[in-house]
Amino acid sequence: QTRDDGHAYRDEANRHKKRRNAFFQLAEAAHLAGDHALARRHANVGHEHNIKAQELDGLAQQAHRHKNERCSDDMVLDLHGFLVHEAMQEVEEFVSWHEGECVGHKEYDVDIITGAGRHSVGGKAKIKPQVQKWLDQRGLKYYAIGDGRFKVRLG
Repeated sequence: QTRDDGHAYRDEANRHKKRRNAFFQLAEAAHLAGDHALARRHANVGHEHNIKAQELDGLAQQAHRHKNERCSDDMVLDLHGFLVHEAMQEVEEFVSWHEGECVGHKEYDVDIITGAGRHSVGGKAKIKPQVQKWLDQRGLKYYAIGDGRFKVRLG
């Protein structure tokens, strides 16, 4: 899989989320109108779209994770394409793995690429501030490189 696969999965998941929301609205309208059978049918279709969206989000996460596994330098974690909760899971696993690897070794740096948020809704970073907050809470030494990258000291 390639990076584009992850974006394609995410786009398709978002289409299913929009359909889910539309069917849930139809279900609510039918329920308010007293047509409970129609409401149930619309709700069931909405649930089917929700399940498909979750499956596609999972595939997107796997595709983006696979991109990181292919990196020639395992000292870099690229979070482009992840949802915030997925990105935070990746950061925790990445840092924990590296902390385990460097027990008894000298300090070294890893890079975490968050992106600047230019492709986020409203052009405002969502992952970067969460990663920074997590690094602060963990008491890790780090510094920003540009708008969307952290150099983190481990060891």
